[in-house]
Amino acid sequence: MARLFASLVTDARAQAERWPLWSSVCFGAGCGAYFTLKAEPTTWPVVLGAAVLLGAWIFGRARGLPRWATLILLMLACFAGGMAVAKLRTDAVAAPITPADMAPTQVEGWVIDVDSSGQNGARVVVAPVRVRGLAPEQTPER
Repeated sequence: MARLFASLVTDARAQAERWPLWSSVCFGAGCGAYFTLKAEPTTWPVVLGAAVLLGAWIFGRARGLPRWATLILLMLACFAGGMAVAKLRTDAVAAPITPADMAPTQVEGWVIDVDSSGQNGARVVVAPVRVRGLAPEQTPER
């Protein structure tokens, strides 16, 4: 176990000048982690967590914390930032969807795209103007 730890420390030191490049990996991992969640989190805790970690990183740099500590804070801040950006983007593009248990009904709208995917026939993308049985605020965008 001691040899494994020593090997990890040696590898980490070899990467010392490249650690900032890993920030984008942590950001992407945060985005990916958001999409693996089983339930949709509330916006404010996700954004607050990212802001607190960013503040901790800035505070740590200003106070002269050891480089390894500020690098860990930076990676955590990037991870949390990725989660926050994914959450904010999800909230920004949120739109109503058709209920899964809805019976066949009349839809009025504009055909946006027709995709011939092969075996299953054509797939038609419609921007509905009106859907019988749904209130205007419940009408999906596509």
